[in-house]
Amino acid sequence: PGRGTSVRLSLPLVDTAPPALPDLGRVLLVEDNPQDAAHLRQMLTASTVIEVSGAEDALPLLAQTPDLVVTDLHLGLAPDGWRIAEAALQQGLRVVVLSGHLPATIPISHPDRQRLLCLPKPLTPALLMAWLQGNTPE
Repeated sequence: PGRGTSVRLSLPLVDTAPPALPDLGRVLLVEDNPQDAAHLRQMLTASTVIEVSGAEDALPLLAQTPDLVVTDLHLGLAPDGWRIAEAALQQGLRVVVLSGHLPATIPISHPDRQRLLCLPKPLTPALLMAWLQGNTPE
């Protein structure tokens, strides 16, 4: 009685900054979560990023023909990412839809659907780069 165990745990510091992607040109980033937006901005530092937080702001910006559109699937309570993706595909743009809760099926039947990539959050730079270079991610 009166004795106990003392434990000291030392963990190494880990750099949580994501690896930066090469210049992807003009990227329209649509993300309503400030932490997720900051994470994506860190990866896109070499690119020109136009950032908005919702579909109503993003849809008119598609006319500026960004080189890539990266959108969260769920903006607020609605899955507006699909609406943004569909509109971007109709304009011939490449689109990445991100979500922590991707559905089993994609509700977009656009003929150029190969320009659409759906990835779970957090975004993996290697998968994005493989797709941009013409390789289909597993």
